[in-house]
Amino acid sequence: TYSGSTTISSGTLTLAQAATIANTPSITIAAGANFNVSVRSSALLLGASQILRSSATGTGSSAVVTVSSATGLTLGSTGGVVFTSYGGGSVAPLTVSGSSAGALAFNSAPVTVTTTTALAAGTYKLIAKSGSANGVSGTPGALTVSGSGLAASTVGTLSVTNGELIMTVAIPPSITGAATATAFTTTYGTPSDAQSFSVSGSNLTALRIVTGK
Repeated sequence: TYSGSTTISSGTLTLAQAATIANTPSITIAAGANFNVSVRSSALLLGASQILRSSATGTGSSAVVTVSSATGLTLGSTGGVVFTSYGGGSVAPLTVSGSSAGALAFNSAPVTVTTTTALAAGTYKLIAKSGSANGVSGTPGALTVSGSGLAASTVGTLSVTNGELIMTVAIPPSITGAATATAFTTTYGTPSDAQSFSVSGSNLTALRIVTGK
């Protein structure tokens, strides 16, 4: 039993029957390489701090995890998944594949994206699905973006859409308000001075209702 980090540089690493690699702190899958858990006798649950890494860049080939209906892969709750050198290309750096329904379960695991260039506003597919795999299931945890980061004034958010993990980079919505107000008169029959209020917003994605008190 070894305890070093595991790197799948090319080809396929298959875990058969009850095989595990519980003592490895991280499993790195390179572009074009495959981590196959589909022939295990049960789903593979990574240890809490174990990290699944993809070193694919977003161009060329994706790193692949192969699952089946009874043998999915559940991420570690604190280790999560890390994309080590993502450049924002159109190819997802990780793909969940399988010939029958199976999933990469998030278990609220964190997501870390190390970018090689500051990502502009837009949507980026981090995990795709292929074949008849269900793709991603569950809710991802906290997102951390490091390396070159994101474009100025933008933030990143995660969502699971049709079994795929999407990172959206956008300028966050903001609301500003201003008022010119004077004290209301307390003399009966005497009108108070006019009050002026203005509210403006930017990058709003839903209806906002402003009420005065």
